[in-house]
Amino acid sequence: LTKLSIHQVPPLIGRGVLLDMTRHFNVSAMAAGQVISSEDIKTAAKAQSVVFKTGDVILLHTGWTDAKLKSDPAAWGSTIPG
Repeated sequence: LTKLSIHQVPPLIGRGVLLDMTRHFNVSAMAAGQVISSEDIKTAAKAQSVVFKTGDVILLHTGWTDAKLKSDPAAWGSTIPG
């Protein structure tokens, strides 16, 4: 239980920054396995007037939970976009 364990990860504290990737891709929810590249993140941040600072925690809204959790819980838990 020590390989890839979270006990090695230091505490994570920082400013939360939310990017709406559904807005960036013009969809209500991203598809399973759909890639989000660093260029996508940079472009979305610029379009959404988000400026990253050192130590920021970047959260990506993909619409996945809204689209799949109730309608297809097996799919929701088996894969994700990004």
